[in-house]
Amino acid sequence: MSLTLIPGRTNRPARKHRAIDRLAQREQELAELQRRLADADALILRQATRLSELETANEQLADRLQQTRDALINVGRDRDALERYVGELEGQVADRDRRLDIRTWAHAAVTRTQEMPVVEVVPLHRAPFAVVDEEVVA
Repeated sequence: MSLTLIPGRTNRPARKHRAIDRLAQREQELAELQRRLADADALILRQATRLSELETANEQLADRLQQTRDALINVGRDRDALERYVGELEGQVADRDRRLDIRTWAHAAVTRTQEMPVVEVVPLHRAPFAVVDEEVVA
């Protein structure tokens, strides 16, 4: 029998702490927590994926940095070798210029000091040192 049928009890408020109401409230809280847990799992999965991508990018950048460092070391070595080579070539050019100057000065000195007389070209049988048989020439 229901209490509402009794006169004077119709305005009685419902119980505040009924088990069914608490169970419904707990189910709502559980659904909210499960939704939040699913959202957190999705967020963690996205963050883990992003972390993996960032680690891969970091490894690639570290490799590129090492390659750049190695290339800079090689460029420095090449530059030093080229500077030595250019220095050697400049030394060779200076030596050859000096030799050329010495030869030019020597040639100029020889041409000034040793003038050659002009010689007329004559046939051999008329040369001053030639022995001529009178019979053959006639």
